[in-house]
Order: sequence, then structure tokens, then C-alpha cells
Amino acid sequence: MIDVWRKAIAKIKGSAIPYTIFYPSNFMETLPQRHGTGRFLALVGTARHPNYWIAAADFGKQVARSFQLR
Repeated sequence: MIDVWRKAIAKIKGSAIPYTIFYPSNFMETLPQRHGTGRFLALVGTARHPNYWIAAADFGKQVARSFQLR
């Protein structure tokens, strides 16, 4: 799946179309559902790809602001 994503981004970057790409990998609000085990969070091992945690509201503000700047 990540290869499809990378190829799509490469095509966008190689095109003449103006673009803005955001790279959030995880929203903080999903922590309890994805890693919760009762009162604890289960985070084990090393991630294959880096995680970029962000609040969904902050991400929405960044995207909205990018449209205002165009």
C-alpha cells in the first residue's frame, strides 16, 4: 500500500499542477482506539516508518490555512 502512495506522490510532484501535500501519519485522538489496553497504552517495538502525531483539529487548521494562502 505504501508503494502505491509513494508512486502517486511522485506523479503529483512530477506534474505541472500546483500542489500541497500533508504527511500526518497518526491523529492523537486515535491513540485509545489503536493502542489502548484499559488504562494503559501499548506501544511496543520500533516503527518501520516514522510517526508524525498531530491533533485532528490542528491538522484541519493547517489544511484550511493552505487554501487561504493560495
